[in-house]
Amino acid sequence: MKNDAGSAPRQLGVCLMMAIFLLSALATAQDLTIKATVDRNPVGLNQQFQYQVTVSGATQSLPDPELPELSAFRVLSGPNVSTSIQLTNGALNASKIYGYVLIPKRQGRVRIGAARVEFKGKTFTSNHIDLTITQKQQQARAGRSGGSQQLADVLSLKAIPSRRNVYVNEQVNVSYKIYFRVSVRSWEFLEFPETVGFWSEDYEIPQNVQVSQEVIDGVQYSVATIKKVALYPTKSGELVITPMRAAMDVVERRRRRSSFDIFDDFFDSPLGRTSREIVASSPIKINVKPLPEEGKPADFSGLVGKFRLKSEIDKQTVAANEAISLKIKIDGSGNLQSLRQLPLQFPANFEVFDPKEKNFVNRKAQVMSASRELEYILIPRVSGTYQIPPIEIPYFDTAARDYRIMSTPEYNLEVTPGKDVAGIETGGYVPKSDVKLLKQDIHFIKESALNLVPIAHQPYKSAWFILALVLPTLLLGVALGYRNHVDKMSSNVGYARSRKALKQATARLKEAHSFLKSGQYAEFYSEVSKGLMGYVADKSNTAAAGLLRDDVVKILKERDVDAQLQEDYLKCLDEADFRRFAQGASDAGQALTFYNSAKDILVRLGKFF
Repeated sequence: MKNDAGSAPRQLGVCLMMAIFLLSALATAQDLTIKATVDRNPVGLNQQFQYQVTVSGATQSLPDPELPELSAFRVLSGPNVSTSIQLTNGALNASKIYGYVLIPKRQGRVRIGAARVEFKGKTFTSNHIDLTITQKQQQARAGRSGGSQQLADVLSLKAIPSRRNVYVNEQVNVSYKIYFRVSVRSWEFLEFPETVGFWSEDYEIPQNVQVSQEVIDGVQYSVATIKKVALYPTKSGELVITPMRAAMDVVERRRRRSSFDIFDDFFDSPLGRTSREIVASSPIKINVKPLPEEGKPADFSGLVGKFRLKSEIDKQTVAANEAISLKIKIDGSGNLQSLRQLPLQFPANFEVFDPKEKNFVNRKAQVMSASRELEYILIPRVSGTYQIPPIEIPYFDTAARDYRIMSTPEYNLEVTPGKDVAGIETGGYVPKSDVKLLKQDIHFIKESALNLVPIAHQPYKSAWFILALVLPTLLLGVALGYRNHVDKMSSNVGYARSRKALKQATARLKEAHSFLKSGQYAEFYSEVSKGLMGYVADKSNTAAAGLLRDDVVKILKERDVDAQLQEDYLKCLDEADFRRFAQGASDAGQALTFYNSAKDILVRLGKFF
């Protein structure tokens, strides 16, 4: 009895302690904090900084924050998520940090509003941050010669156009070169220039960039071309190419405190210390003149440059129902994308198949050139004498500043009677366009299936009984899989982008459809292009801003996308770029057909990602 009486107070004390612990834990679980910080303030106009939002609380299920408006900044990376959990004296404390690397778009005072989270019916908000964005570039560090020397004196990025006064669709080469008097280890493109009003093609830059020497105002600089692009203006007027920004990893060597202090070199890295510097080119203004109206051919398609046209046919005497190969090749310096269709005319009694087309762009020469090869397969169905008239293609010669016409020879064909092909009479060929559906067959009446129940019915062998046994295990597996999916969505950026890729692309196509309804064709084609490029970028966890055509081809090949789908995808991108910049080249019917084609390509791509 004494033991029972003595144990009662102890049990009561334990219960009280447990109750106090649970109440304190419950109260702590309701507390949630959110704060926002930056790693520097003020910030230079071309200087990147880190913006972090930290959510803390006594729960492992911390909610994701809702970010404020960041339109005044360019987001270079993020969210970069890190999580930490601490258990101190039985108290759980978890925190999740969402990091972003930003770069300002304009100078002045900019306020980053408060971030917020929703948790158990309550709203928690962070502090706001007032940033000061300065125009001044970063000063060089003391380790550089002339400690107060400006960064621009030892490192700069320049955009150099080949010409500033051109005609519409005349090629302009823009070279982006870094001029440096310090050791540059590597670089990274942060923001590519916007070339609104231009059709653009990138030159191929070798991995081992050649470095040359150039003297400016008596000072010798090392010069390296890191990007080169060919631009073709699609409209007249003054067009502006926005600056390009890049990050340079600069190697700095520390000065000795004393010429006799050998310990400086002993403890310092033999390769020097690396700092990250942001440089930007200046905007470029290009004066674009309209093409002269005098002497312009009526069927001029907008082809500008210097071109050659060749053609060849494999035979000019052939029997009916035998194939003829007609090859056409156009090459030269200029934008061949402006030539959409060839003015071809074939005899009515010829069956003409869609041509095999090969396009090639030489991106390694000093001036970009292109070629297009077409092979038509023709089958004459009726004997007789026929002519394939010359193909005449006008273009504006930039060297002569005049319109020229290139043409192919006329071909005379002699078609002799041949053997009849099953279903085709050589004397009465009917073109495919004249064939119409006359009747449809009568369908048979379908008999409904009989629902028969076995005599010795055993319910424990039924599918419903087995499903009832297996379903709990399946639900548990689904729950664990969903939990794993949620964790990966919050911590794995590549996985999250891949999972959201189709949703993002579908949203862009939906937005494009709204532009289509309102007749805003330039915005329509731009959204479709962003949707297709963004889908591939998200699926491969690649930055869409720096994704080039060659990179897209490489990604598609790595995913074993079939050649036909690759060709359809690239043609769709080229069509979008052409329609977006070419004035008066779109109508509602063409845009709707293009929209349906883009949706079909998106569905087909999903099978390979």
